[in-house]
Amino acid sequence: QPEEKTPEGKPEEKLPPVVVKKPEEKQPEEKTPVVTPKEAPVVLTTSVKDEKHGFSIQPPKGWTKVTRENVHLYYKGPKEDGIRVKLMVQVWETQGTLEEEVEQAYSREIHLGAKLLNKATTKIGGQKAFEWFSEARGNRMFVRYMTIHNGQTYTFAFVAHKNSYPRYAKLIKGVIDS
Repeated sequence: QPEEKTPEGKPEEKLPPVVVKKPEEKQPEEKTPVVTPKEAPVVLTTSVKDEKHGFSIQPPKGWTKVTRENVHLYYKGPKEDGIRVKLMVQVWETQGTLEEEVEQAYSREIHLGAKLLNKATTKIGGQKAFEWFSEARGNRMFVRYMTIHNGQTYTFAFVAHKNSYPRYAKLIKGVIDS
């Protein structure tokens, strides 16, 4: 093949072929998926009445009723993070104001090593009530509601592992509102 020349008459320099490389596609970074625990469904059973103490409650469906001394209603739910989820109702004759009853109950919890996380006023059955959250004994989260009605103090307590509690927040509120 004859040699190609430039317009000036010089032999044309042969360059290696140009290879166009596609830019490497950046692989998407592998991210650790964030697992949000599924919320426990708010499915309640039919109302359970305690005629002697004048209240009714709808416990979570599938939870087991257990008899326990000094607890008027006691339900055990699933075991999560090594701790059995529980719901308890206690009733006693009121000894003082709601604020005094709450303070006494909370003092007992502190004596047992609990740490108060939050305390607020709310309503249960149209009555003024207190709710408080505390953490104690092996990462247990305690959520308590207390109200007074007809000379009786009512305490609703929920216990779960502190990591499991968020799954049950709506369920417990549904039980309290029942």
